[in-house]
Amino acid sequence: MNESGIYPFEERRSSIQVAALEFKEGTLVAKRDEPFDFWLP
Repeated sequence: MNESGIYPFEERRSSIQVAALEFKEGTLVAKRDEPFDFWLP
């Protein structure tokens, strides 16, 4: 963190969380514990 209270770009990290989705009894449910194919170009 610099003197202005901002983290420099080099020290920032991002993460993307993805999960398979399905409709179950009218509700959208994330299946977070099941493996699935995911491609990010």
